Amino acid sequence: MDDRQAIESAISEFVEAYNAGNIDRLLQYYSDDLIKVRHGAPAETRADTVRRVAAVFEKFNSRVDVVADEICTFGETAFTRGSFRVTLRPKAGGDSQVIYRRYLEIWRKESGRWQVTRTMDNVE
Repeated sequence: MDDRQAIESAISEFVEAYNAGNIDRLLQYYSDDLIKVRHGAPAETRADTVRRVAAVFEKFNSRVDVVADEICTFGETAFTRGSFRVTLRPKAGGDSQVIYRRYLEIWRKESGRWQVTRTMDNVE
């Protein structure tokens, strides 16, 4: 498997983990020094992201769909660019919400495994 395929596989594994509500598997996607900048929110560390996503999984049945428009590798570094849609259905009932964002991720290959080290998203 080449680097591009490895990143495509990691994205697929992320989607599967998120849609299963599996926070432990989801974390394998992110490096220990993750910085995540979300639209309209302060920057998050990996620990911040864990707390936020765990709270989402507690309150919602959620689904993410990801489209990677571009994957470029440069040795041990790569970036991906694309879009995602998150659908949140409240476990307590009520209307679903849909969040649509564009994203840019910087990846680093560590010990033979590609992980996201920096990521940001915004609205169109």
